[in-house]
Amino acid sequence: MKKIFFFLATITAMAACQQNKTTNQEAEVSTSHQKTSEAFPLSNLDTSISPCEDFYQYAIGGWLKENPVPSTESRWSSFNVVLDANNRKIRTILNEFSSGDFEVGSMEQKIGDFYRSAMDSSQADALGIEPLNREFSRIGGLKKSEDIIPLIAHHRSVGIGSLFGIYVSQDDKNSEAYITHL
Repeated sequence: MKKIFFFLATITAMAACQQNKTTNQEAEVSTSHQKTSEAFPLSNLDTSISPCEDFYQYAIGGWLKENPVPSTESRWSSFNVVLDANNRKIRTILNEFSSGDFEVGSMEQKIGDFYRSAMDSSQADALGIEPLNREFSRIGGLKKSEDIIPLIAHHRSVGIGSLFGIYVSQDDKNSEAYITHL
């Protein structure tokens, strides 16, 4: 009885370990997926440079050749490429919303109206500083040092930066400690 049990267990184990053969089409799909999802494209390498001589150039020389720093920029990285592509997509959407015929009250219509008003430089020139007069009056109305706190709170609530910034970050002199920077 034990011999039959071990024989059946061996056959079952061998069947479970059998590899499935893939068709050529499945193999091509799998290979193309690997090529498009690789974490570090080999085209980024500059194999004409020895990694022992200049590892930086070796590691990203190919990317640098394909993505030169534009004359309008002082530096350029993959983050700039992504930011530039996103800005172009957003601008396309905003232009579509601002020139389209959308239902009144829809998000598209509201976004389009807001974008059009922000881009209306002739209206901004015609208004001059008049829209800012209320904020100038708030600033001019400060009588004592305690009045500045509500003013800064108001400015922060409407997106106006204050005279100073405050944030928490690592201490420049002790990287194991965090301090408040002003």
